[in-house]
Amino acid sequence: MTSFEVSGDRVLVGTARSLAIYTTLDAAPVVIAIPTVAVTAKTDGSEVYALDPQGIVHVISADTGQETRALTGGRPGTAIAYALGPNRLFVARADAAILDVYELETGSHDSVPLANARTGTFLSGASALAVVPRTDFLYALDEGHVVVVETHGTSPFASIPATGSMLGVDGEGDKLVVAGANGSDLIETGRHALAWRIPGVLFAALLAFVLVLLARRLFASAVLPALIGLAVLLDGSMFAQARIGMNDIYVATLIVAGWYFVVAAYRPRRSALLDIVIAGVLFGLALASKWAGAYTLAGLLLASIAVTARAYERGRPGTGGPLDLLARRGLNALVLFVAFAVIPAGIYLASYVRWFGGPTIPYGWNLVELTQQMYWYHSSLTAPHPAGSPWWSWPLVLKPVYWYFGASSGGDNAYIYDAGNVVLFWAGLVAFCWCAVAAVRARSATLAFVVFAGLAQYVAWIPIGRVLFFYHFFTVLPFYLLALAAGLAFLWETGRVRLVIGYLAAAAAAFAYFYPFISAQPFPGSQAGMFFILPTWAYECTFYPTFVCNPTIGSSFSVVALAGRLAFALAVAATVAAIVVLSGSPQLGRLLASARSGTRR
Repeated sequence: MTSFEVSGDRVLVGTARSLAIYTTLDAAPVVIAIPTVAVTAKTDGSEVYALDPQGIVHVISADTGQETRALTGGRPGTAIAYALGPNRLFVARADAAILDVYELETGSHDSVPLANARTGTFLSGASALAVVPRTDFLYALDEGHVVVVETHGTSPFASIPATGSMLGVDGEGDKLVVAGANGSDLIETGRHALAWRIPGVLFAALLAFVLVLLARRLFASAVLPALIGLAVLLDGSMFAQARIGMNDIYVATLIVAGWYFVVAAYRPRRSALLDIVIAGVLFGLALASKWAGAYTLAGLLLASIAVTARAYERGRPGTGGPLDLLARRGLNALVLFVAFAVIPAGIYLASYVRWFGGPTIPYGWNLVELTQQMYWYHSSLTAPHPAGSPWWSWPLVLKPVYWYFGASSGGDNAYIYDAGNVVLFWAGLVAFCWCAVAAVRARSATLAFVVFAGLAQYVAWIPIGRVLFFYHFFTVLPFYLLALAAGLAFLWETGRVRLVIGYLAAAAAAFAYFYPFISAQPFPGSQAGMFFILPTWAYECTFYPTFVCNPTIGSSFSVVALAGRLAFALAVAATVAAIVVLSGSPQLGRLLASARSGTRR
C-alpha cells in the first residue's frame, strides 16, 4: 500500500498497481488500474485525485469509478492535497522543494517553491501534505520543517520546526499532527475563534462610539446621540458583522472616524489642519482595509469642489472652510491633496511592504500586477451566487447572506445570517429620504452631510455588474442609521415621544426575535422556518462551483414555539421601553406633559 485516504463514507487505498475505492468495508472495492503514489479527494467526496509515478494526476468520479480527465504539467511527486476554497490541487515534488499547483476549474498548472526568505532552505522535497479544511491552509512536511502555505495566493509564508514522516489533521480541534519514530507533535493552526473575533467586536464598539461623537458634532439635539447608539445596538447586521471576522467592520469604522475629523475641522478644538491630516490617515487605513474606502475619497473630492464653488459663487472665494480648495490663497489645495491623496496612497502601499518585494510573492507578481489581477477578477466576475442581491434591495433586507450553519445530533441547528433589523431598515429608508428632502427645504448642511456621506458609499455600487451581496451595504449603514436617528429625534423633540418609544420597543423586539438567526444560538431545526419571514430569505447556500451545503429550514409550524418566541420578544420590548422612559426623566416628563396639553388645546 502506497497511500490511504478516508473521504466521507468511502475509503481510498492506493498501491503500486492500482487504486481501490471501498464504499463499505464488507463489500468488494472498485479497483481502477492506475498505479498510485498518493491519493486525495474533494471535500464532498464527488471526485478522487490519484497521483501516478510519472506525476500525472488522474481525476476519477467517485460514483462511477471512471477517469474523467488527467492533469499534466507537473513532475513526479510524493504527496497530494485538495483545498476547497480556491478549488486547487497541490502536489509535492519528489526531487525538489516545489509544489505543483492545479486549478481544477481550468486545468491549468503552475509551480511554487517552498523555500524563501521566511521559510528557509530545504535539502529535499516535502514528504507529506495536509490541508486544514476550515482554514484552507496547506501544510507541507519536510525533514525538520512544516511549511505553512496560503492556498488562495499559493504563498509559503512560515516554517515550523517539527520532526516526523507522517502528517495529519485533528478533525475536532483543527490541530496538525506530525508523527514519526520518536512520537508525535501537535501544532496549533490558529483556529482560535476568540483571537480573530475580538478585533471585530472592539472595532464595532469603536464604531458605535464614533457615531455618537459624530452625532454630537453634527446636531444640537440632546437625544439624537442616544438614539444612534441604540440603533447600532439593536441592528442585526451590526451585530453579526462585528463577530464574523470579515473586514467590513474595519473599513466602516475607519470611514466614520475619518468623517468625524473632517466635520471636526470646521470647529476645531486645536487645529483644523491637524484634524484634516488625521482624517487622511484614517481614510488611508480604510483604503488599505478594503477598496470601498476609495469611494469616500471620491466623495471628498466632490465635496471639496462643491464647497469651493459655493464660496466662489457667493463672491467670497476661499471662505468655504477646511475643504475649500482656494483657502489660504490656494495653498489649501496642496494640503488637501497631501491629506486625501498622498497619505492614503502611502498607507495603502505600506500595507504591502512586508509581503511584496520578496520571494514570498505568489507566481512572481509585483504590486501593480496584483492590483490588476484583483481588478480584473472583480470586473469580469460572472459566477452566480444564490445569496447575491442587487443594490436596490439592500435597504429592504430582501436577501441577507448566509454565513454559517451547524447541525447537532439532538435536532438543534445554528444559523448566522447578516440580516439587518427590518424595523430599523424599513423605517430607515423613509428617514433617509426625509433627510434628503429636509436638507433642501431647510437648507440644512448637517442633514445634507448625512445624506451625502451615505450616498458616497452607496452610489458607487450601482454601475457594478458583478454579483453583489447585502454586506456591501455595510459601509452605508452607519449613515443610514444616523439618518434614522435624525428622523426619530425630530419626532421626539416635536412632542411625539410615545411614538418614538413604541418604535424603539418594536426594534428591540425584532432584535430579540431574530437573535438566534444572527448569532448561531442553537435552535430547533424543525422550527427555524419562523425566522425566514420573506420568501427571498430562503435559498440553498451553494457557492459556485466548489461549495454546496443545505441548511435545514424547518417547514413545520409550532404555535407554542412561535408564541414563546413572541413572548420573549415582547418582554425585551417592554424592558427597553421602560429603560428609555426612566432614563428620559425629567425631560421626558416635560415633553409628555407638553404633548398632553397640546392635545387638550
